Amino acid sequence: MNLSAEALKARFPKAIGIQLPYAVSQAAPLPPGGTILEAATDISVRSGDQVYAYRTDDVRVTKIPGGQAVFGFDYVFTPDNVLLSDSGYVGLDMATGWWFPHVAEGDKVLHPWPPKVTFIDEDVLYMGGPHSFHVGHWIVDFLPRLRAREVAPMKIAIPQQLFPKLRDLLKMFDVRPEEVIECELGWRYRFRNIYVVQKGSGHRPTPGNITFLHQYMRPRIPGGPAKRTWIVRDAERRRTLNMEAMQKLLESFGFYSISLGNMSIADQAAQVGRSQIVIATYGSDLEASLFMQPGTHLIELGYERIRAAHAATTCSFLGVHHHQLISTEEYEVASGMKKDRDFVVDCDALKGMLSAIIGRSAPSDS
Repeated sequence: MNLSAEALKARFPKAIGIQLPYAVSQAAPLPPGGTILEAATDISVRSGDQVYAYRTDDVRVTKIPGGQAVFGFDYVFTPDNVLLSDSGYVGLDMATGWWFPHVAEGDKVLHPWPPKVTFIDEDVLYMGGPHSFHVGHWIVDFLPRLRAREVAPMKIAIPQQLFPKLRDLLKMFDVRPEEVIECELGWRYRFRNIYVVQKGSGHRPTPGNITFLHQYMRPRIPGGPAKRTWIVRDAERRRTLNMEAMQKLLESFGFYSISLGNMSIADQAAQVGRSQIVIATYGSDLEASLFMQPGTHLIELGYERIRAAHAATTCSFLGVHHHQLISTEEYEVASGMKKDRDFVVDCDALKGMLSAIIGRSAPSDS
């Protein structure tokens, strides 16, 4: 592979950050040691007739004296410019996961590298942020980094361009304005100390990360949850194609339909936190389970059972009952990715599932 800026531009012609200067650096793992916040453990969870089993990673915090970061690129560098290969939320093989793409070959990485570095004399947690400030990844892959505050006092370093909804989520974790350092996307910074959190894979959630998120995100609801909520996916993929039939069925069961993209974080928490039953499609809408109360029910709509692993195990850690309804019809979408297929929901199966949960006869179709 050609580790040159020209090759990078040819490979990623639409990437917004390629106009930055690039450099090739040595890559190496984080130094041994650090503080383990949660030790790796074996997980086995049953949802319906399916068992999901995996081993989590350690959740670890490591301090890098004089560490550097290019905001918009989720890896930390040592003072002598070594790229710490396991400091990002995914591995270096994910070349398109950031505002500024990179190419890795062996222990060498071509990456964005502005010549000017701004020094900030603070101890900071490198929060960074997901590409396009994706809300679901912000919740699952970045907010658990706040657990580093259990180790030592530190400021929180975020991109200045962070979207308001992501900032509202940050506020739920008692992060005060004076604790936040805002950094420009595409700028390189050096700090007195950077704290790096290896929080483990979002596809294999840890009990500690999920209960940490739930502790801050779950609203306290007087009188307990009573509503029934259908979260309608507003993205142009993984859409429910028989919307009219779904709407008719769910209205007969007293469901409200909402779109999270059109709601503030506070309104999302209030609606979902008061819901006894929530229906949502595989994807970031399922992170709304972190607003739910123990003993409630989440129904996941999808088309491939293995994709329930994240939601099923998350619900088990929350004390929420997880159910999954698998579609038997699939339709390709423009992305060509299997996980992005649209589908038709089996309304008869959903009707039976709801009747079993509610514990009464299903409403008539008349």
